[in-house]
Amino acid sequence: MLSALVLSALVLAACGGGPSATPSTTTTTAATVGHFTYGPTPSVSALMICHQAVGEIAPVLGVRTLHTPTASWRDHTYTCPYRYANGTMVLWVRELPTLAATSAYMASLRHRLGDTEALTDVGQGGFETRGGWTVTRKDNKVLVVDVAGLPATFGHPATARWEVAQTVTDLIFACWRGD
Repeated sequence: MLSALVLSALVLAACGGGPSATPSTTTTTAATVGHFTYGPTPSVSALMICHQAVGEIAPVLGVRTLHTPTASWRDHTYTCPYRYANGTMVLWVRELPTLAATSAYMASLRHRLGDTEALTDVGQGGFETRGGWTVTRKDNKVLVVDVAGLPATFGHPATARWEVAQTVTDLIFACWRGD
């Protein structure tokens, strides 16, 4: 696997976002600064999970998708399935209207999917699930990397499914840091 520094540099070079047509606000408190986007269309950072990141994921995992992923937007959730010859990985971003709603959604996923390990080095908190998925948060966006449809080891070189989820999460957050 590439070092985190090299990985971040590679992803940031291709993941820069442009201006968003989605309404956004910046929230500042004594403890946090957040950039909230919530509107009728996906935010620029949500779009990154399919558009900009697809070109970054393939070289890191050593496997290309069968075809360009096709995303969907429904109920403030942007979903992007990555279909490979031997399985499917699904990324989704849920955008919520408030920090309280975001925290409640994270808690519901934690309860439903199980929390086996905290992810403290990416985003504003997250966890790994019983199935090896990752769930992480940035502002009012929750990113889920669902690797249940992949074989136990995946990629070239073969990597444990849970490591694939963490690597893809790191790639997406490298894109988002530029958001």
